[in-house]
Amino acid sequence: MAERADMEKDIRSSLFTYVDFFDAAIFVFILAEVMTKVIDTQLSLLEKTNRISLVMGVFYLFTWDWVHTRLLTLKNPLTRYRRFAFDILGSLFGYGAALRALQAKPTFLIYVAVILFAGVLWAIAVMREHPESEDKTELETVESLQTIVAGVLVVAYLYLHIVLEVGAVGILETIFYLGGGWAFVFYYEFCLDRESGILGGPGILFLSRQRIDVLRVKFSRFTR
Repeated sequence: MAERADMEKDIRSSLFTYVDFFDAAIFVFILAEVMTKVIDTQLSLLEKTNRISLVMGVFYLFTWDWVHTRLLTLKNPLTRYRRFAFDILGSLFGYGAALRALQAKPTFLIYVAVILFAGVLWAIAVMREHPESEDKTELETVESLQTIVAGVLVVAYLYLHIVLEVGAVGILETIFYLGGGWAFVFYYEFCLDRESGILGGPGILFLSRQRIDVLRVKFSRFTR
């Protein structure tokens, strides 16, 4: 039994390494694309700022998702390869989202929607593998919140593409998308009572975990 447990631990470690290497390669590829397709071009400063901001937004969401996925996996170890496949799928579509953001194409919304839906399937797989998981509340939050947001992104893309016939994302749309992404992360963190320290996750940009706790207490008092 001990030998089998050690073997399973080694396999999980190897899968972690594979995913990390895969994600690192994607990050390098995108940085190279930013240099050659945006920075070293004749695009205006506004357009460069717009595209780089979109890419940074995608990477922020991608990195935040990666950290939470890793924390949940460490607390709920892999028992099958299903979640590993979802991790790879998310990475591939993260690369696609970053490329479309780099081109200021509205289709990046579809790629982000697929990443979120893959996260939903991932959370469902965790709950099936670990039905008594202590992280059930967070996993249920992932399932419900990301399903809704993925649907909203698909509708937003269809509205832009079919109704408004938008071919490229402008700076105002970029600000709106970045604000929406921040609101998504805020709501996710707001719904969960995080533990302190590194195990509590990266939190949210511009707001400390203590500040979120204060806001949660005030909100609970307001809704009584």
